[in-house]
Amino acid sequence: MLNPWLEEKLRKVKLGPEILSLILEVEPEAREDVKREASEISGVSIERQAFNFIEVRAPVEAVAALERIPGVRVVHYSMPKRIVQLPPLGKLTSIFDPLIGEVRIDDVICPRNRLLPDLVLPFSPIRAMSAPLPFLRIKPLVRGPLGEVNLIPTSESRRVVRDVESPLSGKGVKVAILDTGGVAFHPQTLGMECISACSSDPTPLDYHGHGSWVSSASTGARAVGMFGRMEGVAPGASRLHIKVLNGVFGFGNSFDIIKGIELAWARGAKVVSMSLGGEECQGGCENCPECKVVDALSREGIIFCIAAGNSGPDEWTIGCPGCAPSGITVASVSITDYPRVAHWNSRGPSNKANKDKAYEPKPDIAAPGGGRAEEGAEPDEVLYSGEEGWMKGIYHGNKLDIGACMHGSSQATPHLSGLCALLVEAGYNTAEEIKSVFAAKGHEKNIEEGWGVAKLSWFL
Repeated sequence: MLNPWLEEKLRKVKLGPEILSLILEVEPEAREDVKREASEISGVSIERQAFNFIEVRAPVEAVAALERIPGVRVVHYSMPKRIVQLPPLGKLTSIFDPLIGEVRIDDVICPRNRLLPDLVLPFSPIRAMSAPLPFLRIKPLVRGPLGEVNLIPTSESRRVVRDVESPLSGKGVKVAILDTGGVAFHPQTLGMECISACSSDPTPLDYHGHGSWVSSASTGARAVGMFGRMEGVAPGASRLHIKVLNGVFGFGNSFDIIKGIELAWARGAKVVSMSLGGEECQGGCENCPECKVVDALSREGIIFCIAAGNSGPDEWTIGCPGCAPSGITVASVSITDYPRVAHWNSRGPSNKANKDKAYEPKPDIAAPGGGRAEEGAEPDEVLYSGEEGWMKGIYHGNKLDIGACMHGSSQATPHLSGLCALLVEAGYNTAEEIKSVFAAKGHEKNIEEGWGVAKLSWFL
């Protein structure tokens, strides 16, 4: 059968001689036979395999033949995926998909009029301002290229989730970050294992910045940058970074994500952190291949922490695979406006594809991710952590610093994945166990912040 979403698109969208990126979900015992028969169809190329999924590229006219192969359960589309950040800037931060149209990266982290200058300018002067937030121990107001921002180092933002003193560090727990790549030479992530599952970018290095930022915020060691100390939530955890998004502007596809999850599983990751997504959930969670993989491995005890997205404030804007029922979906809370979520944060109850389903409402929980509760509120709030890549300096102006600023549900997610590493060390083994404590200790679940802002004290 065809995935219902793909079937509808093929019926409605007028296509030319397009080559489509498809995913064949097959019976496990039939995988080799399916690959052999598919390769004999004119124009079809076999690309990769992961679990019981096979990635193929095929012309439109070959789709029906692929569907008829014995052992093929479902033919899915390999959906475009992206980091949940950045502005649209013409073709630099958008791609054209034949079935969806233009796919843009979210306009959350840097205004478009700063993107090109920051690709080439190595330094912009800044100065610290004296305006401390009551919640923090620092004076974080900074004037940079984009004006004044509340710049909060992760040594402070981690205190929101690590709200009590504890010896827990994540020791013995492997956390896999699926993103734009890692940096094994940064002071916060020295020796990090970095591999690639991205078909368009086989080098594991992060030259974008998003991936190294989320890695350092989740499990980064202590380091000092221009604006103070940076430290991940679980600095004692074992670090693994799997590139699933292109390191230039942060695009990938569904199969990149599935392959990345397989590599994380094969290398023994207990916690998988995904600051990524897409607006379309292919046929709803019961049909979407990414959601199926997340739910299947969650049943085996892997804990998935996934960004809610930055497509709010409208309802039904949770991204995919953030809408996967078994994952822990993370919203971004503003420290400046604590405990309110950022205005751009995606809202539940789920993805728009699930409007006729009875899934538990999303998001599940909130964690520090920056931003302000009201659109246009000033100064904006950004979080400061270790980063290497061309995006460094967008907010604080200095490309020579070892740290950089970002905000988004992408930034909230590593705070939660770091917390989950602490909880695994403390004896919690599944996402369901963790969610049950969220439900018992948090407030009544809502579609903005789930059960509230996650806290270590709830579990001790």
